[in-house]
Amino acid sequence: MQQIFRSQLRGRATIFVIKLFIGILIATIFIQQSMPSNIAHAQIQLQKTNVVAIASMVLDCTKGTPQARMYEIEHHLCSSSTNSRGINPFNTITSNCGTAYIYGAPAGNEVKYTVGGTSVLGNINNVVYLISYTGGSNGDNAYPGYVSEYDLSANWSDTQTLPTGYGTNIIGQLSGTVTLWYGGQCTILDPVDVINNEPIA
Repeated sequence: MQQIFRSQLRGRATIFVIKLFIGILIATIFIQQSMPSNIAHAQIQLQKTNVVAIASMVLDCTKGTPQARMYEIEHHLCSSSTNSRGINPFNTITSNCGTAYIYGAPAGNEVKYTVGGTSVLGNINNVVYLISYTGGSNGDNAYPGYVSEYDLSANWSDTQTLPTGYGTNIIGQLSGTVTLWYGGQCTILDPVDVINNEPIA
């Protein structure tokens, strides 16, 4: 008798678990189908914009102080070769400096740009940069930026929220110069970020 009772109890428990699973499955499908279109749109928009554009930075051997030039030659970062007049190096841009990045995120009818980079040649003194954009409903424009006091770090970063307007393909580009601890200067090789900043219905 006890075995029959236990068998019936197990059977009822199994049926209950199956019904519970089916109920959860139906509820999940219902929630997904009834999700507001603006939330689904926002999720798709996030997937389209969640990309960081990265580019190299290179050492410019024509820039910087005379002391910086001497340091670069001694450490084989730049060539000591000169042209026929004996004043400028043949190779104007040589050693790898590191990387720089730009990332754009929709902020209403604006785009919030996060920019930054990392030096592989030591700590950074300051950065002079320019964010230019095109493709937004407010037209093309460019905004400068400056960061300093990075003497204790090889990394830099900054943010700017710019009035791009709306657009399906807003192209943002980072350019500029990074000055290193010893006076050498690195050129940012223009990383480009493309985002979709459509208004959410």
